[in-house]
Amino acid sequence: MTEDLAKRVAAYKAVDNHVKNGHIVGIGSGTTIKHAIRRIKQNQLDVKCIAISLEEKELLTENGIPLTDLQINPVIDVFIDGFDELDAETKALIAGDCGRVTRVQLMANAAKHTVFIA
Repeated sequence: MTEDLAKRVAAYKAVDNHVKNGHIVGIGSGTTIKHAIRRIKQNQLDVKCIAISLEEKELLTENGIPLTDLQINPVIDVFIDGFDELDAETKALIAGDCGRVTRVQLMANAAKHTVFIA
């Protein structure tokens, strides 16, 4: 299985198992999340999304998925994001873009459920 296929399978499972109609969904960033966005569209889910990056906002808009923000929806039903590695000693998630850490923390804190995809 290629790395991209593994990411797609994991992202699809995350959406299929955790995202339901009516949910407010926090969307992280990266290649795995692009697959999750496509799955939301494929499943024709009636959701609103809050994205942490401009690139994902644009992809959500291109796919006809409505956007919202934390001011309007301060509680997120589920936040989905990817990460690159897990520090075995500290159990810390390590992601490629350190500049987004604050946005990820805000989303994770606002979420009832958080799903991180490796």
